[in-house]
This record gives sequence, C-alpha cells and structure tokens, in this order.
Amino acid sequence: MAKETETKVVSPTGKASPFVKQAEAPKPGTPAFPGSPAAAAAAQIGAGPRQITGPVFASSFQIEDVYLKGSDIPQGITQTKVKVLAFVQIPGSRSPLVAQIETVYGKSYLPLNKTNIKQIQTLIQQDDLSVIVGHTLHLTVYMVNNPSNNQMSRGLYVTGGE
Repeated sequence: MAKETETKVVSPTGKASPFVKQAEAPKPGTPAFPGSPAAAAAAQIGAGPRQITGPVFASSFQIEDVYLKGSDIPQGITQTKVKVLAFVQIPGSRSPLVAQIETVYGKSYLPLNKTNIKQIQTLIQQDDLSVIVGHTLHLTVYMVNNPSNNQMSRGLYVTGGE
C-alpha cells in the first residue's frame, strides 16, 4: 500500500511548490488492495481503448452547451479566472479531462485539452492535478485554429493560478 510522505517538490528553476504531499510508489510485487490508490493506478496502467458493445446512439454524444469556451468570453476581455470545484467525467465529452467550475458566463464546466493539462502540471510542479480543486485558474483568451471547421476562433489557455 502506498504511504504518504512529506517531501519538498522543487522545480528545475529551484522554486518550491506549495503542494508537498506525494505518495511513494509501492515496492514491486506488493499486492494492491481493492480500493487502494495502488489498485486504482494499476487499473489505469494499460487501460487503453475499449471496444463499445451494443448500440452506439449519436444522441448520446450531443452534450448540452455547458462548457466554458473562448467564444463565451465577451469581446474586449482577454483574461478571466475560474474556481475549480472538482474533476468530472462527462459521457460523450471529447476532452480528456473536464473541470467543474463555479459558474462563470453561464457555464459550469471547463474542458481541458492536453496542452492545458500539461500547463497545469507545470504550474503545480507535480502529476496529481487534484491539488488544484478549490483553487483558481487564470485563463487567457487567444486565437486558435478550430479543427472542426478549419477557421480561427477564440480559445482558452491556462496561464496561472492561485
């Protein structure tokens, strides 16, 4: 079973992270108890794609417009802040990770792409993104190519946090 230890996380620039708890990796051959963090980690290793069995209805993938997007931010505003309440899985979401946020501009969820996930990881200087729950992310509006229509649109990029 993984045990938690107090360690000081230091970035390559020498800055200490305020997030100091890290779980030690279990020793090879240690059994993972059901429900333990080690069992959860083992279950995800090699999880990869899974075949969908049964009918696949298109209507299951049409999600209500609850995601905060760059186009939701009024013209002239280039930055905004959102408080992260939790991470959630939304069936049919195209984003690898979704953050539930305090409602801003009428939206309650922030889809996170790989770039923003990596940016958050860099900001917190560790792999466990759950440490940002309860914290605020700073988002900057920028122009990005929308692959669905090959046109420029407003996107959101994580630029900081508190």
